Amino acid sequence: MTKRTRILITGGTGYLGGRISEYLNEIEEFEVTIASRNPKNNKVIKVIEAHQNTPNLEKIIKDFDVVIHLAAVDAPTCQNEIEQAINVNIIGTTKWIEASKKAGVSNFIYFSTIHVYGNQPNILFINEETCTKPNHPYSITHKAAEDFVLTNSSGNFKTYVFRLSNAVGYPARKMTQWHLLVPDICQNLVKKNVFYLKSNPATARDFISIKSVCKTVKSFITKKNNIDSGVYNISSGINTEIGELTNQIVKLYNQTYSKNAEVIFQTPYSALSKFPEIVNEKTKNLGIPLESDLNEEILGLLQYCIEND
Repeated sequence: MTKRTRILITGGTGYLGGRISEYLNEIEEFEVTIASRNPKNNKVIKVIEAHQNTPNLEKIIKDFDVVIHLAAVDAPTCQNEIEQAINVNIIGTTKWIEASKKAGVSNFIYFSTIHVYGNQPNILFINEETCTKPNHPYSITHKAAEDFVLTNSSGNFKTYVFRLSNAVGYPARKMTQWHLLVPDICQNLVKKNVFYLKSNPATARDFISIKSVCKTVKSFITKKNNIDSGVYNISSGINTEIGELTNQIVKLYNQTYSKNAEVIFQTPYSALSKFPEIVNEKTKNLGIPLESDLNEEILGLLQYCIEND
């Protein structure tokens, strides 16, 4: 019998981490474990108590082949609790990367954000070589963590930085990230039958389905021996205006559930400078498909909102 790849996921109970954990756990050649500060019983996936301040952390993770590091403080918290952002996003990441290296882990995947590129409206394309200009505690702390991850790559220890665009999808467990645009739209449609869009509808962003992110992680783990350490943009490569996306969600909701919900644009449409395209060719050239179809994820999120209304 072929030895299964042992994967440890930090932040594996969160919004994105929960989906990745469940997706990988369904793959026969993988053995998935979640590291948590407050482990709770999970009938499907093993959960162990392990966090950045766990003594002798390297001894706990010595038998794992891959560590996927998702444990981080979200943007709103970073803005309000800078000390916590530094402690978790930077110091926490350094502890996990150092422990993984000492433990003999072969691959370390760090989830960062495309926000490390900052606001660069005067350029048309952003790839992995584009200069970073983080301008918020969230992006600043992630960029600092990236540097520690990349500088620790050596020999048999490969490190990958995933600069993730705006991931869209339904949660595997309890939803907490209601401040994100798409969950906010879905929740308001279900609860109030209306969504008030305060931002300029012309604002464009790169949205990618969480399912596509899960598939990307699987591909990196499967192909790990043939992929070099480094930075990889995980994006759809397509910019969508938030007004267009909001209308798409409302249409799906009304058609699927026979509703008459509406969106009210509180800010007039005003043409903006073209938002740079987040180029994902480096990732795609590895034979990894990055999908932009969000309908399945949106419908799943709407259903979650209905069931938990």
